[in-house]
Amino acid sequence: MTALDKLETIIQHHRGGNPPGFDCSFDLKDGRQDTAIGPLVEKPGAQVGKGTRRSAARAGTRGEIS
Repeated sequence: MTALDKLETIIQHHRGGNPPGFDCSFDLKDGRQDTAIGPLVEKPGAQVGKGTRRSAARAGTRGEIS
């Protein structure tokens, strides 16, 4: 899976209709690993990570890397 494919999947997780309590914090670890290939992808990856943390907070999950 390419880094951009991973980012698209993560964005869907925090934009889509997930069940109550859906814990998207696993995306933080996966996204960071998959986008650590250079600044062209790392910067958008960091922005997506911020959105993931906000989504996790709204869902009542930790929003932290486990």
